[in-house]
Amino acid sequence: LPPAWGQLASLWELHLSDNQLTGPLPPEWGQLASLWILDLSDNLLTGCYPRTYFPNLIYSRLIHTELPACPASPADLDAARRLAQRP
Repeated sequence: LPPAWGQLASLWELHLSDNQLTGPLPPEWGQLASLWILDLSDNLLTGCYPRTYFPNLIYSRLIHTELPACPASPADLDAARRLAQRP
């Protein structure tokens, strides 16, 4: 996966399904803030992607891949617990 694609600031749709892609998403892809549609299904991707990646994403297709969103930070989990305990 080319890290340079993270510089495609106007990219709003990316379909890369069934391409035998491997490895993690490059950190540079976190700059794809305009991305609305992402299809990475049926690949061999690994790791996770931070929840801050793709803030405008409205549709993602990640079936048959090992690429979940990364767990929230401990601080985020603590804040969620405090909110859940409010009357």
